Amino acid sequence: MKTKAVLVFSALLSLSSVAAQAGPIQLTFEGLLDLEQVEEYYNGGVGGFTSGPGPNYGVSFPAYSALSLASGPFGNQPTPNVLYFYFATDAAKMNIPAGFDTLFSFYYTAKKPGSVTLYDGLNGTGNVLATVALPVTPNPGYVWVSKSVGFSGTAKSVDFIDAAWDKNIYFDNLTLGSATSIPEPSSLVLLAMAAVGFVFGTTRRRRGSTR
Repeated sequence: MKTKAVLVFSALLSLSSVAAQAGPIQLTFEGLLDLEQVEEYYNGGVGGFTSGPGPNYGVSFPAYSALSLASGPFGNQPTPNVLYFYFATDAAKMNIPAGFDTLFSFYYTAKKPGSVTLYDGLNGTGNVLATVALPVTPNPGYVWVSKSVGFSGTAKSVDFIDAAWDKNIYFDNLTLGSATSIPEPSSLVLLAMAAVGFVFGTTRRRRGSTR
């Protein structure tokens, strides 16, 4: 019975670990240098100036499509001091080959309008799952607006479109997925402890009944 209890405990702890990994991912861009390309930093690799390796979230940005920014006339950032922006192109793409579901949220500040579109294919291909319009924000650079969009299906890429192209929209704290449907790891540990207690309690009762 002790072996059985250990197996139950181990299985539930493993489930706790999986739940922790399956929770939402947040990209704050801290750890990158000023004007550094994001590239593979959030894919367990490095940025354009070799910052990193960063956390392995399975998220990548094609070269020259996304840069970090640690300087400029900014304030009140959700997570100081590094931001994400793009320039010299009409769109920047973020790829998540394993995909994510349920929710996408972020903060932004904008001098010109733009949009964010989620696709079920890589590099902005496949079906459109959701689109979020990004109006101009008051006092750009100091007023940050929170946006979120729920969707059905699995998103594998996000397309950030700046209608004016050149350094007009900035982002921070991109969050992929939602924790609302995933048990907290601490809850699963408590469940594991309760399961072990139940197994040992049952064992004692059986031994008592045979005496």
